[in-house]
Amino acid sequence: MRSDAPDQHRPLPLFVYGSLRRGQPAHRRYCRRAAAQAAGVWGRLYLLPTGYPALEIPPRAVLGTASADPQRDAARARNLELPPPVRRPRGDWQWICGDLLQLPDPKRSLPAIDRYEDFDPRRPGPYRRVLTLVYTATGAAAAWLYCAPRRPADARRLAASSQRPATGGFLAASRDGRLLSPQCGAQGARQASNTCINCGGPAPSPA
Repeated sequence: MRSDAPDQHRPLPLFVYGSLRRGQPAHRRYCRRAAAQAAGVWGRLYLLPTGYPALEIPPRAVLGTASADPQRDAARARNLELPPPVRRPRGDWQWICGDLLQLPDPKRSLPAIDRYEDFDPRRPGPYRRVLTLVYTATGAAAAWLYCAPRRPADARRLAASSQRPATGGFLAASRDGRLLSPQCGAQGARQASNTCINCGGPAPSPA
């Protein structure tokens, strides 16, 4: 029987897509002890007037909202019964590349990241932390991520080639939303819905 009981020795999975990614100064400050792997989600990415990116994800992709207890949130992600993987959602959602981090000792590491993201579960803010499915080369996993609570006002939507990753090895999606090669830039149709919004590379053609 699964339990949401906290376990201080278990890491918390966190998907990051901006300044917390590998190679970025904020990653070295807050996440340097975290294991990381390439991952992706479906969403829309915006550039805020502050210069930071903000991610919007489909409402149905939200599987839970954050609490004030990092250890319990780690247990919630670990024990979540995963829903079936989602192919590309209806609408103009794009494939967003990022890193899936495993934060050690979330009781100590996560509050500092929450503050960095200006997130507090007790009050509204520019970001919220939600539980969702992310996709890696080995399949789907539950993870927390920071996203905009609604479509940001006064923000510019990023085109497919506007933001480039600090490191390589990112997942791509086929025309029907299947995960394919972890290499961006393989040959395929260059269409907005089939293009990695970070590196601008087209998704591979379906096998």
